[in-house]
Amino acid sequence: MTYIGLNPVSNVVLPKHNSSVEDFEISENKTITYDELKIVLEYCHKHNKNQRLTFIMEFLFLTGLRLEELGGLQKSSVDFQKQTIKIKHVIDTKAIGVNSRKLYLPKTFASRREIYVNDRCIEILKWFFDNSLDDDFVFTTMIGTTVKQSATYLFVRNVCEASLGKQKNRKYNVHMLRHAHISLLAELDIPIKATMKRVGHSQESTTLRIYSHVSQKMNDSIMRKLNEI
Repeated sequence: MTYIGLNPVSNVVLPKHNSSVEDFEISENKTITYDELKIVLEYCHKHNKNQRLTFIMEFLFLTGLRLEELGGLQKSSVDFQKQTIKIKHVIDTKAIGVNSRKLYLPKTFASRREIYVNDRCIEILKWFFDNSLDDDFVFTTMIGTTVKQSATYLFVRNVCEASLGKQKNRKYNVHMLRHAHISLLAELDIPIKATMKRVGHSQESTTLRIYSHVSQKMNDSIMRKLNEI
């Protein structure tokens, strides 16, 4: 119950992070539009890029899944009749060998969910079922191994840069596909609670940070509605 006379952190000065304009622009460009995705997909098909990774990229955009959730999706969690998938487990997409098949619980309780998938997602799922070399996992490589983060990230970056062009203020990666899906739901006027449930967010602030990147379509809608007043 004794007290020290001098606070040892009183003279500590935390360095300030001086964000540059480029840093700000990169943070504002953590997404990809549906029109841009179509350009990327057309490039992949035209140049015979890895079909599995092309489908995975499209599926991530259409569902908003995290890569580890997609990798952990099991065939038993797909209901073709109801057009739903259950997110019950994840895998470590950096792991190798037997550890790459080990299942873990999702990061939060909200991440365990059942979501609707559209007709295009059903087509992709059926393709993987028909071309699978594994009895349990849906999304596997051409040799039957689980999805790997490094290969997927590299593929997405390369095909996006090749089709959309390299941009100093933009970085293409897998996670931007999740941001893109959330932005798409915002454009479609989906309530934030429904969006949170779909993508497995437990905090509104997480979803709102992505909503804050208002798309050009949403800006056009705001302008049109204001002009109608």
